Amino acid sequence: MTEEFQAREPVPADNIFVTPGLGSAMDALAWSICDGGDSISIPQPLYNGFNFDTLNRSNARVIGVPYEGIEGYSNLEDLFHPVVNKMALESVLRKAEDDGITVRALLVSKSVMSLVIEMSTYRRNDATTT
Repeated sequence: MTEEFQAREPVPADNIFVTPGLGSAMDALAWSICDGGDSISIPQPLYNGFNFDTLNRSNARVIGVPYEGIEGYSNLEDLFHPVVNKMALESVLRKAEDDGITVRALLVSKSVMSLVIEMSTYRRNDATTT
């Protein structure tokens, strides 16, 4: 992991948590860091399964970070503009605080997700090919 992702510091094996998929990872994350009613913020558009994944055991909620109405946002390309992101995230955090909701985490991802898919495939020696 250290080499593959060019980490600034070594990533020890004890810091790696393997799950059978993203849903299981989200469930484990929410269960570990959230109390009932806490939230995890995720920029939109987002995978609609996140709501189920976080509510399943922890009773945490997902707060989508919308960009509509944010100064400087006009199209999907603006989702990657740092100033637009900062304003959208701060807006959601302020609203959550006003509503008495604790935001425990912000989930972000790279704009290109093919790397995850490519790295998740492997060859089985016991598989037969025809």
